[in-house]
Amino acid sequence: MHFCISSNLKYLHMKSDILTEKHQLGLGGVAIGTAFEKLTDEQSYEVLRKAWDLGIRYYDTSPWYGLTKSERRFGNFLKDQNRDEFVFSTKVGRLFTEVPESQVPPTMWKAPLYYDFEHNYTADAIRKSIDESLERTGLNHIDIVYIHDLSEDQVGDRYPYYLEQAKKGAFKVL
Repeated sequence: MHFCISSNLKYLHMKSDILTEKHQLGLGGVAIGTAFEKLTDEQSYEVLRKAWDLGIRYYDTSPWYGLTKSERRFGNFLKDQNRDEFVFSTKVGRLFTEVPESQVPPTMWKAPLYYDFEHNYTADAIRKSIDESLERTGLNHIDIVYIHDLSEDQVGDRYPYYLEQAKKGAFKVL
């Protein structure tokens, strides 16, 4: 099952047929978020345009990618497409706070935006994360929401704490 999430969580409905044969191949947002090189906005737009022209209709990203950069770039491109023609997914599990450039934590991103983050899997944080993703992308709904990086390799010895938080929060909200 997948869930369609709309602004302010005003409605939530399950869709079991959201990923069809035309969605077997999708475009992920790690590179768009500058994991491998300092991709410019123009270069990322060209990648998204080429994917669209080749028939890609499933787009997956996360606010983690580039510290919100990838979501913004996907939204900038997808807002001009017919919303009924593509499936969009993003992720929850971190909240982002704008900070001065000098306070951006070290990450894998080559050119992140100026944000710090915290892992948070509570119900309130998941709702806030979804609302912020909708705002960043400018889309009217998110087709699929994944819980992101709820694993020992990402949260270390706090894994039991975050898992319990997700059981009481994220799992129930989604």
